[in-house]
Amino acid sequence: MKRRIVLVTACVICVGLVAESTAQEPRRAPAPLPGTGPLVGEPVILDLTKPKNPTIVLDTVEVIGCVSQAPDNKRWALTKATKPLKSGTSATTVEALKAAETKPLGTDSYVLIGADGWKPANSSGAKVAVRGMVIKDTSESRVNVVSFNKVADSCQ
Repeated sequence: MKRRIVLVTACVICVGLVAESTAQEPRRAPAPLPGTGPLVGEPVILDLTKPKNPTIVLDTVEVIGCVSQAPDNKRWALTKATKPLKSGTSATTVEALKAAETKPLGTDSYVLIGADGWKPANSSGAKVAVRGMVIKDTSESRVNVVSFNKVADSCQ
């Protein structure tokens, strides 16, 4: 009988502690969209056309554009791409994908590095939101891809 009372008492205490701890958890504010709030400003990119800075910390950026074969037909690229915007994280939120869907295309182009895992051939001609680090060189600009999401079936 004493065991039941102790067991019931322990269960009541545990339930009370769990209820109290979940009631005190703060709600997270929604993540800002790329290029807004604390993500406003020029992103830090690896610019190989300038003298090297050994302490550079690159920003994760978002670029929206159309998937196509790169001119060498061996790699994938984004054409009609936007300027890179600071994204803050490599993960893309549902809100950011909806915003990317309606964002106008740009005039930049980027070769995609490491995009094969996302099977860009399945998105050829589609509008995508890509997150990663930008590397600018004299011959081309590249994005080292960490996130790849189709936002529209075509780039019209």
